[in-house]
Amino acid sequence: MQIPGEISGFQQVEIYAKVSSYVKSLNVDIGTKVHAGQLLAVLEAPELSSQLSAAKSRLKSQEAIYMATKSTYDRLFETSKVEGTVARLDLEVAEAKKNADFAQYQAAKSAYAEVQNLLNYLEIRAPSMV
Repeated sequence: MQIPGEISGFQQVEIYAKVSSYVKSLNVDIGTKVHAGQLLAVLEAPELSSQLSAAKSRLKSQEAIYMATKSTYDRLFETSKVEGTVARLDLEVAEAKKNADFAQYQAAKSAYAEVQNLLNYLEIRAPSMV
């Protein structure tokens, strides 16, 4: 005895890229059975690579600026311990500059981490079972 039937996938998911890119390699074909977390495709985004390089340069530049102003402030602070050697205003200005440069350095770190995080989206993986 034969009974007509239809076979369909247990789970079907549509996957979209979060980053504008080109397909570098496709590791599976439509209808292929995959496991959770399996690498399905690798994307390539040349613009993202150049953004990462620019962010890294800005980060290194801001780090150097911050280290220089911090060093200047530290020297002024140590010198100011001797009465009358450094005007209070000069010390306050150096501290404000150090704090501003530190904020710029932190912003550059954050921007670099953001671009680096986008690189994770260049690998398309099968979703986890929830």
